[in-house]
This record gives sequence, structure tokens and C-alpha cells, in this order.
Amino acid sequence: MDEVDNISDEKSLNSFDEAGAGESVNNIDTMSIDNEVVFQFFDQNYEIEEHNDGTLSDPISCQKLELCIHRGNALMEMISFFKIPDILSASLDIKIVLPNGKLEAGEGSGVFKDCITEFWTSFYENCTIGSNFKIPFLRHDFQLEEWQSVARIIHKGFEECDYVPISLSKVFLEEAIYGKMVSDLFEDYMQYLSESERELVKKALAEFSEVDEDDMFEFLDSHQCRKKVTHENFRSVVLELAHKELIQQPKYVLDCFSPILKSIAYVMTPDDLSKFYKHSEATPKGIIKILTFPDNMDSQEREVRQYLKTYIKESDKKTLRSFLRFCTAIDIIPPEPNTIKVQFSEMAGFTRCPVGHTCGRVLELPKMYENFPSFRAEFNSLLTSDVWVMDII
Repeated sequence: MDEVDNISDEKSLNSFDEAGAGESVNNIDTMSIDNEVVFQFFDQNYEIEEHNDGTLSDPISCQKLELCIHRGNALMEMISFFKIPDILSASLDIKIVLPNGKLEAGEGSGVFKDCITEFWTSFYENCTIGSNFKIPFLRHDFQLEEWQSVARIIHKGFEECDYVPISLSKVFLEEAIYGKMVSDLFEDYMQYLSESERELVKKALAEFSEVDEDDMFEFLDSHQCRKKVTHENFRSVVLELAHKELIQQPKYVLDCFSPILKSIAYVMTPDDLSKFYKHSEATPKGIIKILTFPDNMDSQEREVRQYLKTYIKESDKKTLRSFLRFCTAIDIIPPEPNTIKVQFSEMAGFTRCPVGHTCGRVLELPKMYENFPSFRAEFNSLLTSDVWVMDII
């Protein structure tokens, strides 16, 4: 049974087993399983040979590929593995290696979902700029191979678990997949701007003369605007800035992405993509809508149900994404069937702790809480720890 459970296990992540602390996990091994070759990549510095004609060597001639990803290093290891073009046609089996060199016990689709979520969380932090919507920025250590690898990760995530990195600007992904913008450039740019810049633009559009001149100068200067703006031309200037920052500046990345992502256009229309962005965003209303509870609950269970709903309503976007990842292994509202089944247990005292069964999308909650603050404190501690170990198969 492919079931993966998330539990909080900070001690196991931060302590090393004496017998295994000095053992190296850097090796490549192969074995035969049901006449299929399984490659076990443990070396994060694995190099792909480049031939004289510029093509890459492809060691994958198999249907199943086992990848071992070190917890906390998914960004660079995933990029390294996905440099091989034929990885898109391989069936992946992801194994997570803990800092102590041991493998997490989790198996199944939940591990891949959790790994790809960890990848994008790290990618947003290290490789993008922007607020709610983000855009990749050019790095000297990311060349053609690295950006094409990221595109393959997008493709494989969509193919395997309907995962789309919705924190990337929608118009940016449209350019990469369809070769054209379909959505509103201005709306995307507003989500790309910081909250303070967003409010300044809104105020300037409503009443330009009321905007502080120093604030306006700082905004225009930070976005390399060389035009004199007035109430009449301000919106058109903002659109010019939007096109420059969302489309022109990441043009090299778009050129790397497009050949790999254009095949998605055959199975997802621009309208489908727009609906995906709308329905997959982690919002309190969206998450509460997909929660299901037992038909017959006692008074304690009904009280904890209300605690959970209140907790979700008051959580910020980052916490909501962590909650979704804890319950489903991905940080977006999953596609159909998109329910999270809530169950209750008798855990109390030191054993009391919420448990997320990610493959079954089940959230197991203790029913013994003194009050809402204790429920909130326990869940906050769990979600902010980022040390969920998938340890039950």
C-alpha cells in the first residue's frame, strides 16, 4: 500500500547515528528488478558526459528510474538529474535521504509530490524575484542545461501529479507553453510587485496628484523607468514596465523552457491554465471547502472541527501552503478528487500530534485539546518546523 505519513520528528533530523555518521552515500548502483534496470543515483555531483557534437550522454535506457534526493538539497539534485532529456519518458521512484544518511521509509506518489514541492519552495527562494507572482532571474551558474532541466521538472510534475508552479507569473507560463500572452499583463504585474508598490500604483491610478513625489520617484527608479509620468500616461508606462520585467528580461529562460513545455498545450488550453491558477491557490475558503468530516461526531470532535476551521481562516498564505503540503504532499489545492478527509484519534499528552497521511489525503487530529490557543500553538509549531518525516509505509 502506497501510503506516506507526515509526522514531526525534529530529533531524528538533527541527530546522526554514530554507526552511520561517517559513511558516504555518494555512489551509483544498478540492479535488475523484473527485467528492468533501476539506476540509484546517490551522487549529487553526478556528471553527464558531453559529446563533441554538443549532445549529452544518456545513461537511461530503462523504464523505471530510482532517484535518491537528499532532504534539504532537492533544488540542485533535481536539476542535476533532470538534465537527461529521456528522464521525461522514465517512470520515477523517488527516495528521500535524511541528513544522517538513512532513507525515509515513505513510498509511493506522495514522496514524489513532496519532493517536487520542496524543489519549488527552494526554487522560488533562490532563483526568482517578485512578490505573489514570481519570475526566474538570470544566474551565472544557470546555463541552458539548468534551465531546460527546470522545464522538464515542470513537465514531469504536471504529467505525474497535475502540479503546476502557480507562484510563477501566469503570463510567463503562457509565453513558455503557448508562445503568447493570454491573461491580463497588468494584473500579473500587480501581483509581481511588492505590497507597498501595489498600493502606490493603485493610488496613482485613482488620484495621481495625491501620490508622494519621493515615493513615485523611488518606484520608477527601482524599475529603471526613464519616462516622465503623468496621470494620463501612467497606466501605459506601468504596462511597459510589466512587459519588460515579466517577458523581456526572462526571455532567455523562456527560450529554454518553450521547446520542452509546448507539448503541454495539447492537453491544457490557456483557459484550463487560468482555471488551474484560480482553483489551486491556497485560500482559507478553498481549503475549508475540500475538508470532509465524519458524519457522526461527538462534542469533542465538533469542537476540534471548529478549531481547525478557525485556524485555517486566520492563517497567512505561507501557513496555508504548508498545511496543504502536510495533508496532501503538495502546496496547492489538489485537482479532483480534491478532498482532505479529517479523522479523529484518542492521542493525548506527549503522544498528541496531528498526522498527515499524504497519499490518502487524510488528516488525523487528536480530539483532546484544552482550547483553541493550544490547538493553534501545536499546529503552528508543527508547520513551521519543516521537519516532517515520511516514516510509515
